[in-house]
Amino acid sequence: MVSFKSYLFQVSILGVILFMAPSSNAKASSKIINDICAKTRVPSYCLDRLESTPGAAAEDHKGLGKITLNLARSNATKTLGQINSLIPKRPTLNLRRSTKPAPNSI
Repeated sequence: MVSFKSYLFQVSILGVILFMAPSSNAKASSKIINDICAKTRVPSYCLDRLESTPGAAAEDHKGLGKITLNLARSNATKTLGQINSLIPKRPTLNLRRSTKPAPNSI
């Protein structure tokens, strides 16, 4: 399973690549989306997300970068919401402070 930080990093890098790609009037096609997603760690996930996003195939590189960053922001927001919903459910730990002094360290 890909960690969230790893996923967010990959998506951010993909977004930066798309923003820095030479801008032309050419619109994205399946070939461009396939080429971009082939460079990711999980190409099938990238293809699924971009191909299922309405209007992605009609965007240029800059538009695909914006779509990618918006997807990353949306996923990060959902993940943060999930984390925050779990925090109150975490059992309270009863930790005692040691009454023994710490060993001398020089």
